[in-house]
Amino acid sequence: MFLVLKFLLVISYVVLILFCVRKLRKIVKKSMYSYRLVSTVGVIFFMIGLLIHDLIDFVDMATNPLFDGYTHYDFFFDIASSFTYFTMVLFPFAIIFAIFLSISNIILLVVEGKSKTNVLGFLLGLVLIVGTLLVKDIYGILGNVINVYSNEGFYFSLAVENLIATTLTYFECMMIATIYIAAKCAHHEVKEKKDYVIVLGCRVLDDGNPGGMLKKRVEAALRFANDAGTKHGSMPAMVFSGGQGHDEPISEAKCMKNYATQKKYKGKMILEDESKTTRQNFIFSKKVIGTGENVAFSTTDFHVFRSGVIATKNGFSNIEGISAKSPWYYYNNSLIREFVANMKSEWKMHVFNIVSLNAFLIIFIVVAYFLDLI
Repeated sequence: MFLVLKFLLVISYVVLILFCVRKLRKIVKKSMYSYRLVSTVGVIFFMIGLLIHDLIDFVDMATNPLFDGYTHYDFFFDIASSFTYFTMVLFPFAIIFAIFLSISNIILLVVEGKSKTNVLGFLLGLVLIVGTLLVKDIYGILGNVINVYSNEGFYFSLAVENLIATTLTYFECMMIATIYIAAKCAHHEVKEKKDYVIVLGCRVLDDGNPGGMLKKRVEAALRFANDAGTKHGSMPAMVFSGGQGHDEPISEAKCMKNYATQKKYKGKMILEDESKTTRQNFIFSKKVIGTGENVAFSTTDFHVFRSGVIATKNGFSNIEGISAKSPWYYYNNSLIREFVANMKSEWKMHVFNIVSLNAFLIIFIVVAYFLDLI
């Protein structure tokens, strides 16, 4: 009987995945730049992890001649431990990811020097490993304080394990989804004809020349414009967007125009030299463009998704991102910064989701305790 329930659990994961995929298609149809994509893709990754785990269990149960039964205790324990299973499945990947981030952080520190943002990879890798180890050995840790072999001690340990595992799993899923979507947006190819390309500014060097990142943003925009001229017979107008920082000799917009002129760009160039943030880049550029909606923007690969979200929130309904490649060691650490920025911008939603998930599982465990289900 409970083997059938296990099968139904597997089927329920398949149904939920299909439902989320359908929802994902509807979101993408409206805009590829939406934080709803992150949460939906995160749920899909989580469900796929559970599906693989329970499908392997089901096949083993159904084909193993030594299988001696699957009780209701096993069934409800599987449900209560869903988030723990997911963290354990991801643990080997988390170690590899942490090592990879550490290597890229070391190179980044050597190239760019010390800064808080340049050690994000170390910190994230440490959190992933320590968090997973806590989940893995929670009974051993709590065993120093309480009797985890008693009924009450077991349920209490299970509740603590789930609080940690649920929170860790949520952040892992959101991180995986953010990295996946950011990479997908960075590789998106803009094929349609555009009237304007907004080039987002970043730091200008002390001598007034563009830094490596700013140079590549302009070059990516110019390549797109020149290709458009070849394909469509006309080039989009360049909107160079970026003000002058307190430590910059000229505005970012002026710097970009100078560089485009050096590259012998013949198309129309417009300067927007008041903005200080990405949000202002789009707001002020929209004032310059007017009612023009057929727009693309050029920025660094890791920044495409979040820039697209900001653009969409500020009145650009039909906009696409042109990606400028960054060094691999910088790209990895910057994706972590994008993840942190995404979580921060939608923190109310994420807090609500985490609290709701934890509350649901704790209630489930309390009910299981009183009904002796586990």
